[in-house]
Amino acid sequence: MKKHITSVCIALICFLNAYSQENELKFGLRAFPALAWSRVEPDNYTDGSGVKYTFEGNGVKLRGGFGVFADYYLKDNYAIHFGVNYLIHSAGYAVSFANTTQKRDYSVSYIQIPVALKLISNEVTDGIKVYCTLGFAGNIRTSASVDGKRTYQETPGSEVKRYSKDMTLLAMDFIFSTGVEYELTGDTKLLVGISYMHGLFDINARKDDFIKNSSFALRHSLIAIDLGIKF
Repeated sequence: MKKHITSVCIALICFLNAYSQENELKFGLRAFPALAWSRVEPDNYTDGSGVKYTFEGNGVKLRGGFGVFADYYLKDNYAIHFGVNYLIHSAGYAVSFANTTQKRDYSVSYIQIPVALKLISNEVTDGIKVYCTLGFAGNIRTSASVDGKRTYQETPGSEVKRYSKDMTLLAMDFIFSTGVEYELTGDTKLLVGISYMHGLFDINARKDDFIKNSSFALRHSLIAIDLGIKF
């Protein structure tokens, strides 16, 4: 999968490089080490028989991704920012009931397509501009694993299931980022910033009985350090 994604990124770079010769389109590469965590709502539920279920997220995990992006300048200080990223996210929760605790901790891979409005300042000092982006990102789940395994069985000898089916195929994030662009030479700029992704919809597709009968929802969040170069 990663080889295919790398090939797509190279093809996009070649296309954008040719296109940007005649247009106000600048492209680049980015990588973003990140901290990811899950949000659960509500944090407890009591079923009809009086059994109380308590939910909590799976804690903060080290994740991240990489990709290509483009800035299409509408004016000197405004641009449409879009791209394609390969993102490894975290999702999971622990549920406690009847003196037992079950934990589900997934590593989920997505193809992410962000689209945002980018605002760029004038130079604040020699060669340095401040930027801010605000928009949304659509995510297409490609795989999921638990402890490096992609399949599981509920009980020995039962049907083999894929962890990826425990997560919804599609997800959407609100995205915000800010940082600086530093001019290295000519049109080449170094980008350093911080970004936040806030999952908007429930991504849990595994509907156990205690989830079917409650309003349980699982959403993910991520904060990343953005490192990139723009040509």
